[in-house]
Amino acid sequence: MKKQLLNQLQGEDTPKKTLKVVHIINYAGNGGSEKYIKILGGDFLIYNIAGPLTSHFNCTNIKMRHPLDLKAAKQIAKFCKKNSINIVHTHFARENYIAILSKLFGNKVKVVYTSHINLKNNLPWKILNKIFTRHNHAVIAVCNSVKELLIQNGYKKDKIKIIYNGATSVELKLIEDNQFDKGYSYLSIPQVVTLARLSEEKGLFFLCDIAKEMPNIQFIIAGEGVLENELKKYAPSNVSFPGHIKASEVLEKASLYINTSTSEALSFGILEALGYGIPIIAANVGGNIDIIRESNAGKLIEPGNAKDALEKIKHVLENRAEYSKNALHAINTIFSEEEMKRKTYEVYYLH
Repeated sequence: MKKQLLNQLQGEDTPKKTLKVVHIINYAGNGGSEKYIKILGGDFLIYNIAGPLTSHFNCTNIKMRHPLDLKAAKQIAKFCKKNSINIVHTHFARENYIAILSKLFGNKVKVVYTSHINLKNNLPWKILNKIFTRHNHAVIAVCNSVKELLIQNGYKKDKIKIIYNGATSVELKLIEDNQFDKGYSYLSIPQVVTLARLSEEKGLFFLCDIAKEMPNIQFIIAGEGVLENELKKYAPSNVSFPGHIKASEVLEKASLYINTSTSEALSFGILEALGYGIPIIAANVGGNIDIIRESNAGKLIEPGNAKDALEKIKHVLENRAEYSKNALHAINTIFSEEEMKRKTYEVYYLH
């Protein structure tokens, strides 16, 4: 991918520049940010707290105790010099500040920061953002709402570039046109799926309320989290909780994907669903708005409005063929992994 992009961006007579990328992340876990890093790829990973992501990279552990950790900054500068790093790609504010501080120790790399979350900062953070992020080579926002919030949080507008997250499409017999001729009636029990951390901002109690009003549909909430026991007690019998499992295990048979979050950037769960040709119902927040607007693969619903949700779920299921085609088109164009990588490497090389 890198080599092909270089050939496109540079003429044949232009010397090829070697690119070495290190990603820096506090917790090398198994969430959306880590999935983003795996898609982009890179030469090295620096982490603070070990987790599943470490098995995918050549890793170095550096303790990053706080955003102004000069000891960590010095270690990062030393690492970059030793390994001839060109790009430091950070994924949260702590790591981004430390990477910028590494410039005090002679680190001459470009520091690119991707903001994965919608988070409003207080005044001290806004002041620090104005001071520090002017030294970023670029700031990537994963959707329009993240960009708007970054600007409110003190980031320079001309540093920010929107690059949507990406996923891949899956070839399945399930998405052949003739299986959608009768809407969703070909499934004896339609399945509505969500992949979500079981936490307050995911709006899962509201999802259970929706399920209570649709007893003939099976709802699957796949994920783990602090609200697991409460949700299981609250949920009706047509809601199941398989835990943290591979997305393919639930998406292959899904009739509809639903996102009921009260706060969301650009959900990899929704993008993976698009890759299976699954229509989307999504809360009218954050990056969900971008996905539905760009793809026309489903409908937005108002968080907490069960009547609105019921009407739109029924409509999308009954018109699943059209929305499914739109989903597949979007994941192969606007929200593809290759498009995400291409635009990100343009930022690395060109700006």
